[in-house]
Amino acid sequence: MRWRFTGDLLQVPPQIAIPDSRSSHDEDPELGAVSRVAILGRARAEDWRVAVSHVGRPFGRVAADGWHSET
Repeated sequence: MRWRFTGDLLQVPPQIAIPDSRSSHDEDPELGAVSRVAILGRARAEDWRVAVSHVGRPFGRVAADGWHSET
């Protein structure tokens, strides 16, 4: 099993379902949104297992409708 860790790419759960939303938590909100769209799109397309440090149930997968926890 291989996990991919997001670090601070995601600060709140809604960013998983709406990755193009800008966040005041990002040093560069526009670049943060662009990065989330790219990385989460790839995670969905390639069915990655993802670990998100700022989510209550941090291990799961990214789906079109948001986060699907595996814990």
